[in-house]
This record gives sequence, structure tokens and C-alpha cells, in this order.
Amino acid sequence: MNLCPFLKEKTVEGELALWKCILRGVRLNISPRLLCHCVEPGWFRVYFANMSEQTLQVTLARMHDFVERRRANQ
Repeated sequence: MNLCPFLKEKTVEGELALWKCILRGVRLNISPRLLCHCVEPGWFRVYFANMSEQTLQVTLARMHDFVERRRANQ
């Protein structure tokens, strides 16, 4: 998932700050690019293979709300 537009700075520190914000505020643990061996900051891996459909819907709704709040504050 590309969250580059929501980085305050395109660095490892900026990426980890966004990851912590999502982890604490949204209560979702997505994997930052460093764990996925991606070169460009701001990419995250989302795992959803072992979720029920209901859990997936809740997860997507939380992430959607987070993205909308971030867009509104830019």
C-alpha cells in the first residue's frame, strides 16, 4: 500500500513515525517497507489472508478513515 503522500519526510524515520501512528491510532499493524525490502519510503505491506470477511471490512474501514483524516489535514 502506497502511503508516500502521508509521510512528513521521506526517510526511514518518517516512515517509522507513520507506522507508529497507524499502529497506535488505527490499531492496525502493517509492515513498513524495510521489512519488505522495498527501496522507496512510504510503501507498506498489508496481510489479510487469514482474516474473516467481517474483520477485513473493519480493517478497510479503519484504514479508509485514517486516510480521509490525513487528506483533510494536508
